Amino acid sequence: MNIYLRTYVYLYLHFSIIHNTSTMYLKYFAIFLICLFTLSCSKNDNPEGEPSVTISTKVTLFIQDLASVYLIDIVNGTMATNIDIGTELGVPINAHAYGQNHNPNVSFYETGGIGGGYRLWEKNLDTGANFQLDGICDFDPLEIPFSLSSTPDYFFVLTTDSDTTGAYLNLRVYNRGTNVCEKVVITAINFAPYSSQRPIKVGNYLYIYHDGVMGQGVVSKLNLTNFTFENQLTLESAGSVTVINNVLHVFINDPDIDHYEYNLNTFELLRSNKLAIPNSLGVGMFDPIVTGESMLLSNDQAQPSPISVNPTLVNLNSGLVTLDIDMNNVKANLDELYPNSFVLLESQTQLDVINEILVGVFSVNSGQNDLTYAVYYVDYNGNILNLVPLDFKPYTLSIR
Repeated sequence: MNIYLRTYVYLYLHFSIIHNTSTMYLKYFAIFLICLFTLSCSKNDNPEGEPSVTISTKVTLFIQDLASVYLIDIVNGTMATNIDIGTELGVPINAHAYGQNHNPNVSFYETGGIGGGYRLWEKNLDTGANFQLDGICDFDPLEIPFSLSSTPDYFFVLTTDSDTTGAYLNLRVYNRGTNVCEKVVITAINFAPYSSQRPIKVGNYLYIYHDGVMGQGVVSKLNLTNFTFENQLTLESAGSVTVINNVLHVFINDPDIDHYEYNLNTFELLRSNKLAIPNSLGVGMFDPIVTGESMLLSNDQAQPSPISVNPTLVNLNSGLVTLDIDMNNVKANLDELYPNSFVLLESQTQLDVINEILVGVFSVNSGQNDLTYAVYYVDYNGNILNLVPLDFKPYTLSIR
């Protein structure tokens, strides 16, 4: 029974039995107790117990210690599974983990497999199916892999190598069905810094971002049937690129965000506008989080400030902010529970736009530098819906 309820029952019995209070006064006193009980059941009451509301958000965490790698699945706001991936799949503790929001597959990889290729371990959290490969593609002696991504049909590995004619950026395409690995040269590169991240697959085409000869961004369209490039879009400068509803969206920081939309097949410019948010999206391809006409961005906060960024939804058609979640509200509500003893891990924050819930991780210093961790669920106003304690610090959080 709630401690407040026990107290109120005791007070009621105390006044009614010991003091022999009249029936009329008892009624008023009962109403008073009910009001106090209602007020005491605030949003922060028993935060680490059962969720106070229905939480449909599914959260996946990767946790690593000196012994193994663990995968924690949190469903309906409670711990569902705690899988020792290191034992179950043989994943080494130095393996890299990658996953995508709203994707049931979680993967781990490392170099040094058969033929110098990647070793890969993959698990589907919905079906429980496991998948392993030792040696994705036999890399050439001077070929260096640096980025791995996957779809249900393919693995994509970006690599660099060089020969007597120069240095090159390449794409390795591994077909899961045929076990055939193709090598496609994307472009010649200088030894100066260059950028290329995980490509995006739409239909039978792959869209790859890389640097141009002058350092500007370039998007190349690769046909996965014959492995030929069919089109190329050269941007005015470096930028970030994604695909939403079969439209190519390009974002250039200058200093607000210049937004361009292109036909996905022809790269014809469809429209452009500015987004009313001073923010850096970085460089390269990214997976968008979209609800209606709005996309999730990070709104940098003026410093000094206890918060670095606010999760913000911006309408891509009007360019206006439709939602700005003030992380100071989240911090204030957690401070009521853990006064001056917690730290938000801002890099591990995800927004579930379907259920309108923000999920993140924070640490608590319980004394003598003894850190504990927990996952928080809050609504768009920063009100705490649920807390889930963790045994270790997670290094990746995703929503599926």
